[in-house]
Amino acid sequence: AARIKLAALQRQGASTASSPPQAKDESAAWAAARQADDREALANFLARYPNSRFAEAAGQRMAQLRETAARVTPGAVFRDCDECPELVAIPAGSFAMGSAEHTREEGPVHTVHLARPFALGRTEVTQAQWQALMGEFPKQAKNCADCAVEGVSWQDAQTYLARLAARTGKTYRLPSEAEWEYACRAAGDHRYCGGDDAHALAWHAENGAQGPQAVAQRRPNAWGLYDMSGNVWEWVGDCWNQDYEGAPADGSTWHSGQCATRVLRGGSWSNASAYARATVREHDEAASAKRGYGFRVWRGLP
Repeated sequence: AARIKLAALQRQGASTASSPPQAKDESAAWAAARQADDREALANFLARYPNSRFAEAAGQRMAQLRETAARVTPGAVFRDCDECPELVAIPAGSFAMGSAEHTREEGPVHTVHLARPFALGRTEVTQAQWQALMGEFPKQAKNCADCAVEGVSWQDAQTYLARLAARTGKTYRLPSEAEWEYACRAAGDHRYCGGDDAHALAWHAENGAQGPQAVAQRRPNAWGLYDMSGNVWEWVGDCWNQDYEGAPADGSTWHSGQCATRVLRGGSWSNASAYARATVREHDEAASAKRGYGFRVWRGLP
């Protein structure tokens, strides 16, 4: 009996002695998989260590990578909840921002490099989407659930975006001015957002629009974004600066300048088609909630 007990203790000791090297191997494999940060490396780790204490983290990261891969395909459409705006994946890239042919405010032309993909509202935020989170229609609302929301200030948009982020657990904000123009151009160089025919692309004063229209009736741009030109002016995040001297080259929101005043882009139903050009810039006080002022959402991607 004593010999049997001694043998059992020896086996237990051998097992205990072998555990630290195995744990070390597992930790090293996990560190390597995290550093590689691709689905194949993570899948190999899980196949080797299916019961690992890191298995849950590996599975979560694989899901994030799958989501990113699906959503950075230009034009891929998704939404975070039933009442949330539809989103379109926008790829990373570079473009020449501004125009040398029009007003001083639109220059100087400068190269902007956006290093990370992001998602942008497929349409402007609608009356129904606004009501779902805010509990009421804005004071300029009309009886049209699918019409672009209007009569909202930059500050009002911030309130909506904060509620959307709280509802979904995702990062939402207004696009920067550079992100907006990059998405508008969609790797093209047209007069308007998606082409040179304002009547096909935009609601404006010259084609009979008498107020904000139901979204997504005109032709989208190459990345599947509707109404970037026309329908309602769209607030962006940036402080107002009278030109692009000193503008961020990475496409981030410009947080210096006249920050009580913010930028609007895209023109509206009440303006001539010239205001719907891809490079036109407008500005107003952040508290201003005039007719024709709306917005679309920006959402970060993993």
